[in-house]
Amino acid sequence: MAKLDLGKVVGESASVSVGTTTTLQAGQNASVENVGTTQNAIFNFGIPKGADGTNGTNGTDGYSPSASVSQSGSITTITITDKNGTTTANINLSGYATENYVNNAIGNINSVLATLTTPDMPQVLD
Repeated sequence: MAKLDLGKVVGESASVSVGTTTTLQAGQNASVENVGTTQNAIFNFGIPKGADGTNGTNGTDGYSPSASVSQSGSITTITITDKNGTTTANINLSGYATENYVNNAIGNINSVLATLTTPDMPQVLD
């Protein structure tokens, strides 16, 4: 037993640890049992599981959307079908990142660089 000495507790230190945890049947009371000593407590816990809930109502059947992409010339068509119906978008990609477009852009860059080139500065692109 600890003794009080000038406001300080003197004696051995106590320890507390958890032993086991057991799931009890629904409706039982939770429990805690010290299977150790008063100085070195080991607590075993009993925790009741929750009661089974009632079944909910069945949901409606789901619908998986589908998508397709097709291309004809410079027109790309995207079609999406979902529970609300079908939506189609046609996108005209002419003039965007075609081989001619890229070649023209490189030619324009070289033209600008040629105007900036001095005898001391080599041309960056051929």
